[in-house]
Formats: sequence, C-alpha cells, structure tokens
Amino acid sequence: MAGRRPGTGEYPLDPETEPVRFGGFEIPYRAAPYFTVKKTVEYSEEEDAPRQKKGGDTEDLYNDDYFECEGEPEPRGLGTDEQHEVEGPALKDDVEYDAKKKIWFKLFHVPSMLHGAIIGPGGSTLKAIQTELDCKVTVPRRGTEGPIEVVSYKCSSGVQRAVERIELLVIDSRARKPYTHFVSIPANQEKIMKKYKELRDKVLSSDHFSEDCRNREIWCKPNKLHLTVAMLCVLDKQEERLAEEALDKAVDEGRERLPKGKHLKVRIRGLDIMGDDPYNTAVLYGKARCDKLQAFVDGLAISMRKAGFAVQKKLSDQGPVKLHMTIANVRHSEGTRRHIHAFDATGILKECGLHDFGELTFDKVVINVLGKETPGGGYAVLYEKTVPLA
Repeated sequence: MAGRRPGTGEYPLDPETEPVRFGGFEIPYRAAPYFTVKKTVEYSEEEDAPRQKKGGDTEDLYNDDYFECEGEPEPRGLGTDEQHEVEGPALKDDVEYDAKKKIWFKLFHVPSMLHGAIIGPGGSTLKAIQTELDCKVTVPRRGTEGPIEVVSYKCSSGVQRAVERIELLVIDSRARKPYTHFVSIPANQEKIMKKYKELRDKVLSSDHFSEDCRNREIWCKPNKLHLTVAMLCVLDKQEERLAEEALDKAVDEGRERLPKGKHLKVRIRGLDIMGDDPYNTAVLYGKARCDKLQAFVDGLAISMRKAGFAVQKKLSDQGPVKLHMTIANVRHSEGTRRHIHAFDATGILKECGLHDFGELTFDKVVINVLGKETPGGGYAVLYEKTVPLA
C-alpha cells in the first residue's frame, strides 16, 4: 500500500528511474541514493560521425596506461539509425552502450550541493578519477541541474569503477552535511498529550524541582511528541521522492513483524535521560518498550541506511533504534532569553520516574522536515505512510 503526500490525497506514481546497482561493490547500510537516467538516443545522417583512425575504430581519446579492460564484444542490435530508449538490460553492470558513437556510458543523479566533492580542489579529484580509470566524467556547471555522465571508449568496467569511486566521495560528503529530515512514529495522540501536559505542568508549577527544569522553553510542544526512528539527510526534490519510495518499501516489508489484523499498541511508561549524569541532563524522555515495534523500527532504520539517506555519523548509529519519546531538550531553549545547556533532572526522576503516558496506537510512519512547523505547532510532514493491516 503506497503512502501519500500530505494535503494532496494523491499516491506517488512509479518513478521513471531505477536505483543504480553497484555490481561487485556494496556499501553496507548507506549506499548513495543514485538513480540511472533513461536516455533516448537519436541518430540522424546529419550527425557528426565519430573521429576515426586507421582500421575503422573510434579514436582512442584517453591514455590506457592506468587501466586495462578485458576484451568485451560490442553489444548487438543498437547500431541502427533509429530511436532507442537505452536501458541496458543485457549490458554489464547496467552500463549502457551507444553503438553509433561506440561508447559505454552511465548517467545518474547526485544533488548539486555534493558536486564539489566529485570535482575536488581545482578539479584535482575529477582529474584523478578520469586519469586512473581512463574515462570521461561530466559534472553539470555550477547553478545548473542535470545528471553526472561517465563515458568510456574502451569498456563498461571503467565506467562502473568510476561510478563506484564517485559513490564513495558522495557518501563521505553527505555524512558531513546536517540532517534535514527524520523518520518518526507520531505520538501526538490525545491521551498521550494529556498525560504529557499533566507531567509538564506539575514540574513547572512546583518548587520541588530545580529551577532549570522549570524552564518552559526546554519542554516539547505537545503536537511534536514522537518516537524517533532515523535521522535523514535528503538534499533535493528527487531525493525526497526516493526517500518516500524507500519508506514505502520498508514499511510494507516490515509489516510481517507486526500483529495480524490490528494495530500495535505500545505503552510509554517511565522516564530516563540521554547520558549518565542526571545532574547535567540535556534530554529527558519517556520510555517505550515493545519487542514487536523494536524489530520493526530496526528493520526500517536499516532500510533507510541502505537507501543512502540515514547517514551514520557515529558508531552508535549502527546499533538498534533507541525507542524513546523526548519530552524535554535543552536545544529547544536555543535562541531564547532562557537558554540553558543542561538541567538537573534528579528531582523529576525521583518523583515522576514511573509516570505513565498511556498507550500509543501505532498506525503510521512519517518523514518529518527539520526546522519547519505546521500551523498547529507540530513538525512539518514531507510524507506519511499508513501501516496497513495484514
């Protein structure tokens, strides 16, 4: 069952592109979310013929000292003066072949803000790839959109290896970018928000608790309550669509881990902190424990990492998802007159440590947009996927 874009009521169409498969080269959990671009090749008699050298072969435009290709026969059936939509089903590693120009090539998408990682200082990285792998790499000019193109006059292997090299560069560059979105399970359900407000108001109105934790700015807005599944780095509209498709697929595949014929109920009960010093707390959260949900979200997080969007910035990102509902975070006070860096949570943990927020009905997964809010004060939603009943 496909999800929908908020406010449209429309289900996404199948994309016109497919994810690139990197044959023989797999990046665990976070392969870059590239996709090939179907290219329509048109031939005409007026088209300039490729430069020829003696013997009738296309001129070798690149030095072959650095990279040798095993002999590859030219693919058959692509050399007529007709229009072809080249998809390369019979070509090695999905690299496409233009029989008229006698070139192997691949086109794929990389967000423009990551192009610099491919080019390198003064073009040094791009030159190294082209020289070492004996191919031509074309990157769109600054300020323009378009696919990356890799071309070889020798073999498909050179193209594929260049694409793999570019993938590594892009993965590294993406990991340095700030998060833009996150996958969550909304917890802003009426009963849970009511129980949350009871706890928050009790702390804010009582001098039994430290002054810092009575700072209203650090407490979450009720409409923003959620269980975090994965932090994402999604850099343009095309990647947004790919992230939606990845979430669709992951939810449908993970449905078998959930109860049959009904939505899972998850109790959120008890308080804990991020870190191990309650006297200097940055994040206070409600604990959610459910083996079935844990298995589901772990699979979901792995799928988003494999799709290339849930970037691993630290070693702990590789472990199981920590099921939690943040209720207070000092970051919420940034930019306010009452900004603090930590608060003393010992009183809250002692007096309210077993607070029961009630049961969460797990019926959807959402991709939220960081830094944007709805008119009601919740996180803006890029995409919402309903969890289907089996």
